[in-house]
Amino acid sequence: MERTTAALMGILAVAAIVSAAAYPSLPGEMAMHIDVSGDMSNYLPTPIALIVSPLVIAGILVYNIAVPRDQRGRSDMGLLMLAGVLFLVHVGFIFMNI
Repeated sequence: MERTTAALMGILAVAAIVSAAAYPSLPGEMAMHIDVSGDMSNYLPTPIALIVSPLVIAGILVYNIAVPRDQRGRSDMGLLMLAGVLFLVHVGFIFMNI
């Protein structure tokens, strides 16, 4: 297994664990937007909000596995950065709503 695949699997696993651990502490709807004055708006049902980011990270992982390395070019770092930023945003929204 190549290092990029292993790292993406790790990011996905941690995102899923954080989502599962935080679920009981979260309200029925999670705020997905905070304006400049700190008011929360644009709510999403919690189960959907917790699954979207891990699903996108899983899609990145599937792309990494399905497309041969020579056809992906040198995009491994870009895939890891995208998954990492998505993970950080996911965790940030969870902690914002606890």
